[in-house]
Amino acid sequence: MAEYMAYAVGPDGYQIALKSLQCVDDSEAAEKAGRLVAEQDIELWCGNRFVIRLDRKSAVTPRG
Repeated sequence: MAEYMAYAVGPDGYQIALKSLQCVDDSEAAEKAGRLVAEQDIELWCGNRFVIRLDRKSAVTPRG
């Protein structure tokens, strides 16, 4: 298991909040981070390695 950090990114591009995620790989981490996308974009990092940026505008939200 690796430790990933999911950062909320503010409108000015600065990281403003974070959540630690324990995941087996990048795919699982991206899936979990995708659940955090609501009002702000999320950047996912594993240590000092950038993994993915999840854009709230393109996030798919489940229906009903």
